[in-house]
Amino acid sequence: MIVIKPKHLVHFLVGSLFLAGLSIATVLLQAPSAYAGCNIGDRLDPFNHKCPVVGPERNYCEGSGCGSRDFGNAIQRPSISGIYRGVNVWGVLRVTSFNSGGNPLTFSADDNNENQYFTHFTNGTLVSVKAEELIWNITTRRTNRSNGCTTMMSGTLTQRSNNTARAVYTSTDSRCDLPTNFSSVTELRKN
Repeated sequence: MIVIKPKHLVHFLVGSLFLAGLSIATVLLQAPSAYAGCNIGDRLDPFNHKCPVVGPERNYCEGSGCGSRDFGNAIQRPSISGIYRGVNVWGVLRVTSFNSGGNPLTFSADDNNENQYFTHFTNGTLVSVKAEELIWNITTRRTNRSNGCTTMMSGTLTQRSNNTARAVYTSTDSRCDLPTNFSSVTELRKN
């Protein structure tokens, strides 16, 4: 018969509880998943069944079957183009370039030189694909035309399939006249 001393039993129980807690914490602290099952920042891979993928025909694929060599579920590869104008507040986003062959997909845009007080240059990186939406991380360089002061603004652009988009800015580098916690939401419609 094996006899376990109370002191050893306590150490064993504490160790077991520690390992159980560690296992639970590991599950809870996993990287956040993007809408399509990818971790944000994952590379698009034709053989990764969890993420949207680019097939041999350069079509974009998502859903079951996309991790195989069958690209029957392929849809149009994501893109962004044209001019989007603010609906709820002033705003112009004119896409000047789109890197369709890149991974990740990226775009550049400006304000079409329509703001007499500031210039805006935006760069976007595709981070998530959802059935009816593309989610881009965006950074906008905003320069005051009168004094040349430049502020960097960060946020997301949600591009919808119905030719609308929403730009949500959540922070800045706090230069010029915008605080670090500056936030703004601009509803946009494509011309």
